[in-house]
Amino acid sequence: DVAAARAAGILPLGEATLDPGPAPREGAAPPLPPMPGLADLPVTEVEEEAETPEGRVERWQRKLLDLSLRNRLLNFRDGRGAVPFLCADMAALEDSLAGGATAIPEPIEEAESLSPDEIAARAARAQERGRLAAPLSAQELNARLVALHRRAKSDMQEGGTNTLFLAAGFLRWRREGEARAFRAPLLLIPARLERRSANSAFRLGHLEDEVRINATLLEFLRRDFALSMPGLDGELPRDESGIDLVRIFDLVRLAVRDMAGFEVIEDMALSTFSFAKFLMWEDLVARNDALRDSALVRHLLDGPDEAYPQPDLPQIAPRDLDHALSPADLVTPLPADSSQLAAVAAAAQGRDFVLIGPPGTGKSQTIANIIAQVMSQGRTVLFVAEKAAALDVVHRRLAASGLGDACLELHSSKTDRKSVLAQLGRGWDRAAEGDGSDWIEVTEDLRLTRDRLNAYVAALHRKGRQGFSVFEAIGKVAAGAPPFRLSFAAWDAHDASSYARLRDLASELERLAQVAGQDAPSDLLAGADWSFDWQERFLDAAAVLGRAAQAQNRALGALCDRLGLAPLAERMAARGTLFAEL
Repeated sequence: DVAAARAAGILPLGEATLDPGPAPREGAAPPLPPMPGLADLPVTEVEEEAETPEGRVERWQRKLLDLSLRNRLLNFRDGRGAVPFLCADMAALEDSLAGGATAIPEPIEEAESLSPDEIAARAARAQERGRLAAPLSAQELNARLVALHRRAKSDMQEGGTNTLFLAAGFLRWRREGEARAFRAPLLLIPARLERRSANSAFRLGHLEDEVRINATLLEFLRRDFALSMPGLDGELPRDESGIDLVRIFDLVRLAVRDMAGFEVIEDMALSTFSFAKFLMWEDLVARNDALRDSALVRHLLDGPDEAYPQPDLPQIAPRDLDHALSPADLVTPLPADSSQLAAVAAAAQGRDFVLIGPPGTGKSQTIANIIAQVMSQGRTVLFVAEKAAALDVVHRRLAASGLGDACLELHSSKTDRKSVLAQLGRGWDRAAEGDGSDWIEVTEDLRLTRDRLNAYVAALHRKGRQGFSVFEAIGKVAAGAPPFRLSFAAWDAHDASSYARLRDLASELERLAQVAGQDAPSDLLAGADWSFDWQERFLDAAAVLGRAAQAQNRALGALCDRLGLAPLAERMAARGTLFAEL
């Protein structure tokens, strides 16, 4: 009621009026905020689809090239994701690492309180002892090194590429008219962090890979500042021990000498960098003319809205595999069902398709079979995946099937020169030992076995004269058919029409049994063995039934006469026929 509502603090709504009179009394609903103007709403830019092949290629390149300040290759910060180092002789350190030596990161406590000369002296002494000074506390240095080690290891396991680099030298740059300056690394030395145990010190070494120039920075300078750096676009200058850092820094200084706000800083930092998309962009630009060599890319360039052309050969459905192909046509070392074999057959025909399946349905197994099939046709396969785990699963399956020597791993730690040469050597030796003389005999035995099994399946599903197959009959029995036995002269004694009549007769008997009830003498109908006694009892029961039926008919006729009703002629005739047969 009203009193209870007021006690609970529920107040009435304010009166609605068109007259903007006095302010609403206490408890009225507050007014709604004003609607924002159109200029205040967020605007989302939608990139229009390119209509020409050239426009589509440019759109692909734009999506791969990141020249924003979010890219750490253009805007590097000394945060917790990096370890800054103080190096007295950067060129000597690079030569030492290139020669296989390692350096132990060493903290400099309270570096902020030291003068630049004292810091430089400590860094020089540390380098002489094979150590690399870092202006961080011991706790902070260890925390950052652990985080970098874990991140680099995770990137290697997931992506199959090294992301840990020692940035040597930085370019400080700023835009014209802006005060804020940014730092971009110049050289990226592939690095590795390792330690024997959780309590031992980290060691920094050179990963066996090429030192990279920051190509993202070069492209950024070329686009935004029309600045090129001769001598750094191709092979980097080298000295007796490796990369010539001094020469590279001098070339950069020479290129930016007239650029206000540009300066080369000989700093060093360890961090993770990812430029996989840039390498894809670089490859896309360098091989623009080779794009049309691929039928799929050519279709995406010229007619992405049109139907994709496929080979003229009819696609083989899973149910038609045994009729269309012999075992010698499919080289599948791993088990496969019909849908997976259909995918292998489509790949053998040269079709382009997308293989879709939920987890655990055998996609990696099917991919391994496709690779084996295509290899047997004399073709090569490039298997690319976003995650290195997908590559490793397929490689393990192929190696377990004896095809490991035919695979060349171009990811993870198997990309160094020594490992690649060893893989090529094993593949070359294995190819010389190949012998397929027993292939025909094995596949012919397999074909005979397959045809014999298919004959069983065909017989099981072949429909008989009665209109159903053995498989359907077993299914009906297994579905819960009543447990009684029927005797026929032969399994094909009935055709489809006589089987239908038997079904109708059984239905009629079921109806009559329901009408007769439980007291009917149905035990005489269940006799399976003939005897004189059974015959006499059956005939006596039939005579009694006949007399009772005649009496019922007379009584029914008299009742109909008194009520003025006519009995159903069809029902009376059917009963007469039934009793005559009895």
